[in-house]
Amino acid sequence: MYIGKEDIVSAQECRDFLMAVANDRPSVMTKYRDWHPKLILSGDDRRLARAYEVLSGYLWSNERLPLSSPPKDLIGFHVMMFRFRLRVIWLRATASIQEDPEAAVMRLIMELRDFQSSRRRNRDEREADPNIMAWYRKSWQALDWLQRNTDKLRRCEIADCKILPYFIVSPTHKKYCSDTCKELAEIARVDERVKAQAEGRKTATAKRRISPQGAKNIAEAQKARWARRKKAAKAGE
Repeated sequence: MYIGKEDIVSAQECRDFLMAVANDRPSVMTKYRDWHPKLILSGDDRRLARAYEVLSGYLWSNERLPLSSPPKDLIGFHVMMFRFRLRVIWLRATASIQEDPEAAVMRLIMELRDFQSSRRRNRDEREADPNIMAWYRKSWQALDWLQRNTDKLRRCEIADCKILPYFIVSPTHKKYCSDTCKELAEIARVDERVKAQAEGRKTATAKRRISPQGAKNIAEAQKARWARRKKAAKAGE
């Protein structure tokens, strides 16, 4: 595919876009609006409906991820399906036995290509848009990067993570999506040691007894960190 200089995106932009979509961040509809099609052509609603039927079939079915009902607005419909397929890819990549996530990425690329090809073939001259391919060139670059890097996909080990449950590994974040979740995991380990000591048990991570004042300090720190985590999740893009 030919990609002009104006449409080239960096690897970091690809990473950020994929995580924004997978985690349903508000920036998907603002910062990354031009990474999705302008659904103004006649028949776009029917094309989306056909794409939704494909998601209900065996190719994308995943017992760990139910398919939700489509929203009424077309762009929301498109983004919902894109997000669902990305999450299926994430789950395949992070399963105990990998389920060929690269093949799923290729399938997504083909489906987007077919969707866009249908739009180009059937559009009326009155609907001509010189930038009709711009969104696809950007999304294609993100998916091309993803296909070569599915080994970098991770699920945050904080079970109820609200920050970036679907994230891409980095030198500083390998098991947890953020410093906040990393701190919460450490707090949980400390709490378990405190609880074990109170009950007269031993844990694999227990190294020394914690004083009552130390336990109090840990509890206060935990409350402060939970507050920071909620603030970060609320302000996150």
